[in-house]
Amino acid sequence: MSASAPSVLRARIDARALTENVRALRAQVGQRRLMCVVKADAYGHGLAQTVPALLRGGVRDLGAATLAEALEVHTLLLDLQSAVGTPGARQQPEAGDEEPSETLPAAGDVRILFWLHDSRTDLAPALRADIEVGCSTAEGVRRAAEAAGRTGVPARVHLKVDTGLGRGGFTAAQFSALLSELRGWTSTEAEHLRITGLMTHLANADVPGDPATAEQVAEFRARQRELTAFLDSVGGALGDPEALETHLANSPGALGGEEIGGTMVRVGLSTYGLSPFEDRTAADLGLRPAMSLVSRVLTVKEVPAGHGASYGLTYRAPADTRFALVAGGYADGLPRGASGRAQVTIRGRRFPVVGRIAMDQMVVDVGDAPVETGDAVVILGDGRTGPSAEEWGEWAGTINYEIVARVGPRVDREVASGPLPEPADANAAIDASRLRIRPDEDVSAGESADGNESADASRLRADPVRLRIADREGMAAFASGLAAVLRAGDVVVLTGNLGAGKTTLTQFLGRALDVRGRVSSPTFTIAREHPARGAGPGLVHVDAYRLTGAEEFEDLGLDAALDESVTVVEWGRGMAESLGDHLDIEILRTGALGAADAEVTGVGAPEADDGLETELTGAERSGDVPAGEAHSTAGGAAEPAGDALDDALGGSEGEDRGPAEDGAEDEERIVVIHPVGPAWEERGESLRGLVRAFPSASAHGAPAQPAPTVHAPTHQEGDRP
Repeated sequence: MSASAPSVLRARIDARALTENVRALRAQVGQRRLMCVVKADAYGHGLAQTVPALLRGGVRDLGAATLAEALEVHTLLLDLQSAVGTPGARQQPEAGDEEPSETLPAAGDVRILFWLHDSRTDLAPALRADIEVGCSTAEGVRRAAEAAGRTGVPARVHLKVDTGLGRGGFTAAQFSALLSELRGWTSTEAEHLRITGLMTHLANADVPGDPATAEQVAEFRARQRELTAFLDSVGGALGDPEALETHLANSPGALGGEEIGGTMVRVGLSTYGLSPFEDRTAADLGLRPAMSLVSRVLTVKEVPAGHGASYGLTYRAPADTRFALVAGGYADGLPRGASGRAQVTIRGRRFPVVGRIAMDQMVVDVGDAPVETGDAVVILGDGRTGPSAEEWGEWAGTINYEIVARVGPRVDREVASGPLPEPADANAAIDASRLRIRPDEDVSAGESADGNESADASRLRADPVRLRIADREGMAAFASGLAAVLRAGDVVVLTGNLGAGKTTLTQFLGRALDVRGRVSSPTFTIAREHPARGAGPGLVHVDAYRLTGAEEFEDLGLDAALDESVTVVEWGRGMAESLGDHLDIEILRTGALGAADAEVTGVGAPEADDGLETELTGAERSGDVPAGEAHSTAGGAAEPAGDALDDALGGSEGEDRGPAEDGAEDEERIVVIHPVGPAWEERGESLRGLVRAFPSASAHGAPAQPAPTVHAPTHQEGDRP
């Protein structure tokens, strides 16, 4: 958009976050060089808004995919040099910078590398701009040498080898053939080529410990030895083997804690403050998201119950309400697949996007909240200021990489310094009646639509168990304990607001049950079966979110799988009851939604004297608190400590391979367990007895003591595009 016609939806790029991210990455990679990948308009963040911040963080190597991108980076560097004046001059710090900025380098001091080209790509412009070329084929190497002959500028190439990803790169046989061909070049031909680097790309580094990564590293090192021996054998005519730049680690390879090696790392996603891991957040890695998408409310109107929203009228208001129209749609990069699931933040509160996301706009149900025309709308934030890229990825069935990279060109980018300010009411809860996407669900805590308490709700509140879980480690411990109680034929109905951690709990449960296959959000497959590895039960994982009612749920025909598996149904309340007696488990995000979110899901957490409340603490999980000693609660009461938790939960959690597809933030949750039906009367007591074994438990019917905030124990610990 032009300066005279700015876009309503704007991408706010936090320059300080970018600078701090690369400083954190530089500290992580040690003596290796750090190449930041700025392809796809800097992963949607905007080259002009991103590159200066990276240079201030000390980055001197930039990667791009295409020649056009590389040339754009080169032009930007020249413009920056011209704007600053003297090469190497120190740029003035941005507002809010707490330390002096790094010296901006001269354009010629920044390496630019690109690697995606074909037989029609003229490489001469790259050589004239001193841009290095990644070559994946012998034909590409020949074209680079030919362009060098025409320009008089030697081509500096990085040979890319395929070590297992199956995309671009020389196979072992092709690589040997290339070196044999180069050995036959004349001295004149050799003058046109300098082999300055060797590169590959890792396929599964975001899964720490995956043997495929070690296999790729071993293959890369074999090619490196072959290339080094070759360069030595030709007397350095085609490159200096001692100066060879080797790079194979992407963001997960650089941050995953494994020995990847190389003289340089090539990071993309982590540059922008996003995590490449499914079970580790950006904060876990010392990173901060750099992009926020902020729009405005265009109109607010009152609509009666039953009024539809957007194309297809897939949503109808369950009660009289107010619709806010917000600028931004799929032409701007917002995924249409998130329709009916997405949320936005207005005045510090989350509200649901209802109906289908259109090309340019979307409808938000704001109820009776004080939302007005012109209010700022945070469409994408860091998870607290607004929905995170990970949340949008979950809603759309994709990954955080795509969410930021797809932000379109008509969205203006603007540089800011520092995160979005958190509104004073940032912890206000979503109005329960407005959060509901399906109008056939109850809209109030424990009551039917006509205001009378339903029989099912009455049964649900019988003898509930309430747990305060401080972090992901606590959730893993809870899942392990739950798995010890569950058996084949059991049904678990999971309820909770978006991002509460339903899928995360299911993943930990699948790990504890030791089932086959990766447990992830079913979303588009509705139901997925995970057979048991051993003699225990399997897992049937169901996402009922897109189902319109109990009839569609029954049409899934899950009865046949019940006898041999534990069946977990996300969003199943009001539908999965047809499967009979079950555990209804409600997960509430206290940190993100505030104290009132006990009402968010329609049944609500019990009162303090209505059930058993306990907390899983890091010390109890690990057994670090000696038996007989005490620790204090937030209320000051001392409680006996012990190691009963490990015994009750069946010991070690095992390898942590569960991704965090929802609720990735390591924040406190409240989990409310409601045994439903006579079959759980006896076993429900066993479940409560298991929880009582933890020393922080209070007896049923006794006042529950306030639980302290407990953090996970400290663990020692590229990109996918």
